[in-house]
Amino acid sequence: MSALANAQHVLAIYAERVESALAAFRTGEIDLAFAALQRMNEAFHNYKAQETLALQSGFDPLANEAMSTLWQQISADHQDLIVEIEQAKAQSAELLTRIAAARRKVASFHSGYQGHHKFEKSA
Repeated sequence: MSALANAQHVLAIYAERVESALAAFRTGEIDLAFAALQRMNEAFHNYKAQETLALQSGFDPLANEAMSTLWQQISADHQDLIVEIEQAKAQSAELLTRIAAARRKVASFHSGYQGHHKFEKSA
């Protein structure tokens, strides 16, 4: 397999991982999405290594039409991924606010004594 074919293969893997991360965010599986982002990052580094090898072999991966098409697809998916990540951040911030409010509410039922960890009954 030539260096250009290797670079194209690794770029296709990167594109799949971008789509995988995007799909996980869209279904609300945040833990899976962040794991997919990590795999996506690893695939990108693999691509950059293969791209360097292709350039050293005299091939220009960016001049290849199939790879150019893949980059266009990846670019569009990146924009969608940015939107999904921002939405996940907003949801997380909202959840943290709700958790803080719940903690304050629970703390109001504790007695004033430092060593006393039982709840008080309130009328």
